[in-house]
Amino acid sequence: MQSQELVYRALYDFNLTQLSIVAALEDMAALVEKVAYLSPEVVDSLKRHLETVGRNCDRSCDSMYSLVNVKATSD
Repeated sequence: MQSQELVYRALYDFNLTQLSIVAALEDMAALVEKVAYLSPEVVDSLKRHLETVGRNCDRSCDSMYSLVNVKATSD
């Protein structure tokens, strides 16, 4: 397998991992809302933290694809 194919396969796997993480975060946010003993402030705080992790996952994925595109255009 060529190096470029390996890179694209790794990016594909990375993307699947990121999507799984985001889906799990969404599930966690839904569960946090259902925990009866948490105050609304705590629920909001936890949801904000989960959203931040989700955004960081998206940024990581975008960065990885950008690096590959930069390398491809420089070749």
